[in-house]
Amino acid sequence: MPPRNHQLTMSNLKGYVGQINEITNEENNYKLKTAPDTNIKLLCRAAKCLSNAGDIKNMNIAIEFYTKAYETQSEIRGLNHTRTLDILKTIIQCENKLEKMKKNRLNTIQRNLEANMQDEAEKKEQEEKKEKKKQKKEKKKKEQEEMTNSDDEKK
Repeated sequence: MPPRNHQLTMSNLKGYVGQINEITNEENNYKLKTAPDTNIKLLCRAAKCLSNAGDIKNMNIAIEFYTKAYETQSEIRGLNHTRTLDILKTIIQCENKLEKMKKNRLNTIQRNLEANMQDEAEKKEQEEKKEKKKQKKEKKKKEQEEMTNSDDEKK
């Protein structure tokens, strides 16, 4: 039997996040909440997967998950515990990544606009050159016609 792939990806993330809150069984009428440490582990793992996806929307969701994990961790162990501070450090790193993404996106949009403006200017220049060539050709034709007409008149 081949080994199973247990790695968390964007395709199986929705089912994974569904495990975080409550597990209910309506046949036996009981609710089972997952332990806070388990919730923290699940939230951090899902947030890491989202933050590695590389887009702004998923990064915002990852920051939300890390924030929930931070709040739970600080309730359990306190604000100065090393695990709580590690999650806080990760939140700061994600926020810095998010800011970089936003700056890169704005820079890309600005570069695209500048490139489009340059393309339009080049097209206008090419059209003007074509018009000048046409005018020169028309002048040459007129001059040739005048030359042929004057030659015919002389004869």
